[in-house]
Amino acid sequence: MKKDKYKIGIIGLGYVGLPLAQLFLKQKHIVYGIDIDVEKINKLKLKKSYLSDFTDKDIEEMFAAGDFHIGSSFAGLSQADAIIICFKFTFFF
Repeated sequence: MKKDKYKIGIIGLGYVGLPLAQLFLKQKHIVYGIDIDVEKINKLKLKKSYLSDFTDKDIEEMFAAGDFHIGSSFAGLSQADAIIICFKFTFFF
């Protein structure tokens, strides 16, 4: 059975995760965005951009339908149909 709306979890809201969230939101899906950087989360809650490729208006539009849920807790991911990880791994040897 095909669903019209999927719940997508995106871990990491940087240069890959935030545009990906925007694409899913434009397709009318529900997005749970997670980032451990509290500063990013706070800016998003204020509808402010922290990426040069996004304007504040772009961020406002992402929240307009009420389907963009953000935070630093992973609890919301339990509702997701799919989870996408978008962060940079750094290894030290």
